[in-house]
Amino acid sequence: IELAHALAAVGTATPLRMILLTSMTADNVAKTAREAGFAAWLNKPLRREELYRTIDRVMCGSAVTPAAAPLTPQVAASTKGARVLLVEDNLVNQDIGEAMLASLGYTIDLANNGVEAVSLFGRNTYEVILMDCQMPEMDGFAATAEIRSREAAAGLSRTPIVALTANAMQGDRDRCLAAGMDDYLAKPFGKSQLDEMVGRWVAHQEAASGQVAEEASPSASGLDSEALANIRALERPGKPGLLARVVESYFADSGRLYRQMRASIEAGDLATLGRCAHTLKSASGNLGARDAAALCAQIEVRAQTGNVAGIEQLVDALGPVLDVTADSLRAELKNTTENAYVTG
Repeated sequence: IELAHALAAVGTATPLRMILLTSMTADNVAKTAREAGFAAWLNKPLRREELYRTIDRVMCGSAVTPAAAPLTPQVAASTKGARVLLVEDNLVNQDIGEAMLASLGYTIDLANNGVEAVSLFGRNTYEVILMDCQMPEMDGFAATAEIRSREAAAGLSRTPIVALTANAMQGDRDRCLAAGMDDYLAKPFGKSQLDEMVGRWVAHQEAASGQVAEEASPSASGLDSEALANIRALERPGKPGLLARVVESYFADSGRLYRQMRASIEAGDLATLGRCAHTLKSASGNLGARDAAALCAQIEVRAQTGNVAGIEQLVDALGPVLDVTADSLRAELKNTTENAYVTG
């Protein structure tokens, strides 16, 4: 963003068309990107087809100003009847939120704090969780970390968690996303805002479920098969083995980074812990290791904010997740080699 502003201030002979690459998914990304002069934005990790389409759209739309360029993905219509967990300790907010959701046709469960939310999550399946951030006993950040940890340990698909926050500062929003939440909704919110938010994530879940079913990708592997397919598609004639090289590099780096994270926990070095978690999160995301990336994101935000409650348990949980990821990646490499032998 700062570089974009600097380039805009200096000016160039030929207008630049810039695409923002970001790991954020919140609504304000589009506004921030547009104001900074970007023509479009994409979420990391990147998808090859999406990257090509976006570049083509930006390059061909020379008559389109950045402010008019499409910056947000199309949102599918809401699917009613989905089960939503509302986590809120304020009874007034709880009653209003429940009434809104019921009028929109959703099935609602209520939790008064993070402890109850984690308990209900362990017994039921939800399309969306609406999570208040500030609560007694266990706040929304700790509850989200526990839910993500359980998902990773059990090989479960990711449940969308939307933060309900009264804070509108960018730092607070970033903290919600970095803590493992997928989006945020600022209080007070109206019925239409709630409908759009929940509907978007319900539709997202249905689309993801359909894609997984079509690809027959086992959720227990913790891998995003599309990310691996994108890496395979980058293979060049005469230069095979890109996936194998990337995976081998990941094995070396993930082992080294995890050992550093363990040492940092023992030394109480949160700065190093946060840096290692950030690096491993990025590498895991690019390889489609979603469970490992999610745990690393939780560790990173706790290290950055000094919230050490449960951080050692998260690092402990990361070890088995990395083992499962490694086994799954080895299986992918074996399948790739066998298929190449058969087709060759």
